[in-house]
Amino acid sequence: MRLIYQPLLSVITSSLANGPLILRHELGHSIIDVGEEYDGGFAYFGADSYHHLSEPVPWAHWLTESSTAHTKRVERSVMPMQNYAWAMLNTSAPWSTSFSSSGQYSRYLVRCSISGVMEASDLRVELDGKDLGWVPRQDIGLDRWHYDFYSSSDSNLSAGEHNLTFTLLNGERIGTAQMCSAEILEFGDESEYAYSFSCVLVMTDDLSQIRANPRVLWHFPNVRLFLVASAGETLKACLGSPM
Repeated sequence: MRLIYQPLLSVITSSLANGPLILRHELGHSIIDVGEEYDGGFAYFGADSYHHLSEPVPWAHWLTESSTAHTKRVERSVMPMQNYAWAMLNTSAPWSTSFSSSGQYSRYLVRCSISGVMEASDLRVELDGKDLGWVPRQDIGLDRWHYDFYSSSDSNLSAGEHNLTFTLLNGERIGTAQMCSAEILEFGDESEYAYSFSCVLVMTDDLSQIRANPRVLWHFPNVRLFLVASAGETLKACLGSPM
């Protein structure tokens, strides 16, 4: 069980690995009237959602300086593939999916979530036939976990078709091994997407100060199920959002 959400109630999994992440996420829904922050959802609204750069920034009151003193920009990224397959794996045939890239982005990320596989030797994850070197989180057991595979700063996806494949290597995992979700994200270069920067949280008595770059407001786009873009202020590396 992952969650049961009601306006005044959040029930979460007892998982030691996933429980704290889900609790933080669902409490946000319970305490504040906000939608989602991850890609592939359908509800982007509330204080953490921003749709038009011409409008005031909803979270400006958290900034050390006035939002008018900052440059606002939407970071350049795209999600060419997302698949919540929840596919049970077997050894007779790999699970795979294809997607197209424009070849016009500088870097990419392969993100997947897997459950029921306990050893690195049980499963191989490949992009275009290249082994990504999947290793399960230590002590994850049969629980689900998200895994990220980042390309190098000078490695992009070429224009055309690509293939992501999950091959179960251990027949003893049949019945538990599951490819829960997979997605591909592509990013512009450092001048187009703030891929790496230092983020400092300054927590005062009134929780009024959050500082990243003092002169730039980054807005990281979310991709809805129907490919309508929205921007959110949360960044996984900075605020620990459970993507």
